[in-house]
Amino acid sequence: MRFLAPLFILLALVCAGCSSPFGGAANSNGGSKSYSDPTYHFSFRYPAAWGIKGKGHTELLPTPTYVLHINTHDQTVDLEVTVDHDIIALPRFQNGEVRKDPEGPDKLHYQHAQVSGYPAMHVGRYAGKTLDGLFVIFNTKKSSYQVRMISAVPPFKSSVIRGFNQIVRTLRVSGS
Repeated sequence: MRFLAPLFILLALVCAGCSSPFGGAANSNGGSKSYSDPTYHFSFRYPAAWGIKGKGHTELLPTPTYVLHINTHDQTVDLEVTVDHDIIALPRFQNGEVRKDPEGPDKLHYQHAQVSGYPAMHVGRYAGKTLDGLFVIFNTKKSSYQVRMISAVPPFKSSVIRGFNQIVRTLRVSGS
């Protein structure tokens, strides 16, 4: 039963009361803004109280990666959308599967998803029983996209999880 408890917590947080893994209300006041990137051909909606930190930029992470930072106004949370051209096939996994993080002591909880019509992998990272990272990864023919959110001081506030879900649910990719 200890094994199932973190999975049920993740599902409850991610689903936020609806059938889609990225469902739920965007935020408590209902307002949202749009972001559109003309260079990398993606767009999404995000809570109106949040902001985009400057312009996206390219980092060499070991491959050139476009990084767009999103300000959630929670200084303990790092949220970003990344795009690169190093397409790595998504691993096979059972929906709800839990694996040990190969890079540390954490547990990774896997869920199948779809983003902008593409098969996606939704991963919740747990330090013990505490969710401290959310990652959604999908590939188009030309690019690999990731929406990732990490908390330096978990747990995440429910409003931040709803905002993350709003970005993923509304993320659209064209021309890729």
